Amino acid sequence: DSQGVYCINVNSADGEIYKMDSTTFQDDSGAFTMTIQTELKRLNIGKPFRINSVELLADTQSSGTTSIAFSGDDYANFTTHPSTFDLTKARKKVFRCGWFQDHVIFRLTDSGNNAWRGQALIVNWN
Repeated sequence: DSQGVYCINVNSADGEIYKMDSTTFQDDSGAFTMTIQTELKRLNIGKPFRINSVELLADTQSSGTTSIAFSGDDYANFTTHPSTFDLTKARKKVFRCGWFQDHVIFRLTDSGNNAWRGQALIVNWN
């Protein structure tokens, strides 16, 4: 079969070659990790704010979770939220997300062997 995308692992002494297809999201040792990182967001006109909740608008899956982390220091450090978005729920929401000086950066991470499709983050802050 000549269709598909092929990747070569140049860091391996074995010269491994992987074929990527649209139904499997893993290689021979585990699922791929997907990471999405936003640009810096100023939510309160440069004033301190607290994020009460974040809701992920994404497809509902048969299993899996997506983690969220926050940075308030220009990408230098990220704090992972102790809760995760449960992808099996219709509403995927985490609460009590922290206090920020004047801006925040969001990072989502998922390692499920599934097609991850997200649309937006809805942030409730004050």
